[in-house]
Formats: sequence, C-alpha cells, structure tokens
Amino acid sequence: MTADPVQHGDPLLSHRGPWTEADYLALPEQEPQRVELIDGELLVTPHGDVQHQNLGFRLCREFERQLPDEVIAVHEANVRLRTGRLLIPDLVVTTDLSEPLILAASDVLLVGEIVAAWGQARDRILKPAMYAASGIGWYLLVEREPDLELVLHHLDGERYTEHVRARQGDRLAIPELSVDLEVDALLRRR
Repeated sequence: MTADPVQHGDPLLSHRGPWTEADYLALPEQEPQRVELIDGELLVTPHGDVQHQNLGFRLCREFERQLPDEVIAVHEANVRLRTGRLLIPDLVVTTDLSEPLILAASDVLLVGEIVAAWGQARDRILKPAMYAASGIGWYLLVEREPDLELVLHHLDGERYTEHVRARQGDRLAIPELSVDLEVDALLRRR
C-alpha cells in the first residue's frame, strides 16, 4: 500500500520540477516573503526588518532626489538578469521610465543590496556575481553592522571591484549618475 501524495494549497509547496518564468510570474503575492527566481529554483527570504526597510526607502529617496530626469530610483524592483533569472534588489537605478513589471538588466545602471543578517553570503557574494554577469555597471553594498557603511563597486570586466567606501560623516559621490550621497542622511527620518 502506498500513501497518496500530500496536497498543498500553497503554490510554493505544490509545484513540481524546475520553476519557469511563467510559473514564477503566476505566483500570488507572497507576503511577508521575497521570492526570486534563479535558474529554475526559487530563493524565498523574509522581507528585511524595519531598520532594513527604512534604510532602503531612505536610500531610494536620496537617489531619486538627485538623479537626472531621465533616470529613476526604485525600491525593490523586479530585474531580469537573463531568462530564468529574476532578482529583486533593495535599490534599482534605471533608465526605463515606462514602469514595467520587470526591468531588463540592460536598462539598469546600479543595483544596491542592504546586507541582511540572514543573507550575508547572498548579498556579498551570490547576488553581486549574478549582477556582474548580467553587465550592470554599479553595485552598492550597504553594510549595517557594526556601523552604517556604503561600499560602491564598479564593473571591471566580468566582476566588480571596490570603487569607494563611505561611512557615517562621509559622502559617497557617483559622478556618472550625478549623485552625491551624505551617508548621515540615510539615518535621518526626514
């Protein structure tokens, strides 16, 4: 006698085999989780804590305030790095003003990730490697511990190299994007 397979109402649990983009895009909203697609597999992580979310919004606000009109900053946008690889960076700076559901990597100038306590390897190693492979020119890593630090990387061939670091009391200039961030502004509510 064999047991019948367990039926799950949750599409994340009932899916069989590799995930396609169509499968991924058919998923219902997954609160309170972030779901990303990497080569047929889903990466499911919790959304950041309140400090993480606030920092992401403030970072996006500071970029948006300074970017030229033909460039926008978006908090947690879907980015297609290639077919079957869709990630959701904490910050996306793009030239695509059409408000698509998914941004193409070719339209993305910079992505940023705020290092989460539960995803340090993902934010410091896995995601930057995938962003670099897709040709995104800039990667901003936001470290929260022990103190706030912004680490800007520039694409050098097939990988990122550190361009500049900025800590509290410093400014982070990205002349190519017309942005000059005051790190302390990210700690202020308004």
